[in-house]
Amino acid sequence: MTPDLIASRYRALSAIGRGGMGTVWLCRDELLNRDVAVKQVRTLPGESSLGTARAMREARSAAALHHENAVAIFDVVDHDGSPWLVMEYVEGQSLAQLVTEEGPLSPQRVARFGAQLAAALGQAHDLGIIHRDIKPSNVLITRDGRAKISDFGIARRDQDEQLTQVGLMTGTPAYFSPELARGADPSRASDVYALGATLYTAVEGRTPYEGDSNAINVLRRIDSSEPRPVYHAGPLRPALAGMMAPTPGARWTMGHSREALRDIAAGRSARSVPAPVPTPALAPVPAPESATPAPLGRGNKARTLLIAAAVLVVVIVTGLLGFLLFDGDAERAAAPSAPVSRGQASESSGPNGTPEVRHRVAAKQMEDFVNGYFATMPGGTDQGWRQLAPRMQAEVGRGSYDAFWGSIRDVQVTNASAHPKNLTVSLDITYTRADGSVSRESQLLTLQRRGGGLLIASDEVLGS
Repeated sequence: MTPDLIASRYRALSAIGRGGMGTVWLCRDELLNRDVAVKQVRTLPGESSLGTARAMREARSAAALHHENAVAIFDVVDHDGSPWLVMEYVEGQSLAQLVTEEGPLSPQRVARFGAQLAAALGQAHDLGIIHRDIKPSNVLITRDGRAKISDFGIARRDQDEQLTQVGLMTGTPAYFSPELARGADPSRASDVYALGATLYTAVEGRTPYEGDSNAINVLRRIDSSEPRPVYHAGPLRPALAGMMAPTPGARWTMGHSREALRDIAAGRSARSVPAPVPTPALAPVPAPESATPAPLGRGNKARTLLIAAAVLVVVIVTGLLGFLLFDGDAERAAAPSAPVSRGQASESSGPNGTPEVRHRVAAKQMEDFVNGYFATMPGGTDQGWRQLAPRMQAEVGRGSYDAFWGSIRDVQVTNASAHPKNLTVSLDITYTRADGSVSRESQLLTLQRRGGGLLIASDEVLGS
């Protein structure tokens, strides 16, 4: 039922939004002669005092936040025994509505929205305010294309008492972080995850986890499985991986997220932030059949930025491990397809086993492994598949791998150059396709040690 005059001042015109914590009405402020949004905060039976406390908490929290990308709170009033929040009215639509109308949005556009939201939420975090319900329907997009975070209805300061009853879940399960799904308290890190999940939804056109009407099922998926694969995120993938890292300690801060998103929105690589612990489903995967697959060997540019970010921690760790192992016992670097010869073993131990000799032996083993991999192609896909790291196999998929190599008539590798300390090999590749077309590109392969041998963990295009 539409109210008439709220608190003898705000004349209700129409309902413009509904959520778990209340209904939002477009009202006319008859005192200041301006449009405002007024939200009635719902209370549970017998919980009027809690509802009032919640509304007052939102007013205090949001009133302390003054940011162009956050919806302003003007007042809190009492009407018919219920608290009502008077807020800035934003002409436009929610991010949820925008995605529904347009489908998946471009990575740069989503990054621009995300940077704006991260700036506002970062300021909120600096004030000790945790939002706790970041989701597409709580993001408003103005007519001039600016994003504003709204609905601090369940926000609270770090030091505020917990007003939610035991057993009452606040927030939207689809955007819960794994630790929230397990019952942990909301935190700055869970806000970062929720913003990442919101951006995921905007760029992919669907939520990170398959949803249903049973919130418990959604929480169980978040706790026990990885997000659904990304197909459209492109340069946004590193930020999604960083913001949606499964553990709070590995997750980016809101400030780091803001800087990375600004870089991505401007077409720059997000280099100023720490590497995330990779979430496998946020690494590159073969696209659906309607899109172009991106298996190893293709060096697909759409995969490059995510590979560089999503495996950076693995590269650093394995690179350090490789340095220690190569420096101590280069013979162990050999893969099954690139065995250590007697001459190599002898060279590595003579004259005094100098670091230069060990480095040269390790580099040759890596180069032989990579050259041997491509020498079997395009016909040796069974052997080639076994030379991919398990994570790479999961990301690429055997069907896409075979489909790619099936389109290649010949492949030539030149200028292979190994870098043992980083476990990487740079090389130039010339592909001749079945239709006679020829393409050339430079790639950087990252290798991984497994069972005394080498596997290919990722590929990255350096130029074409």
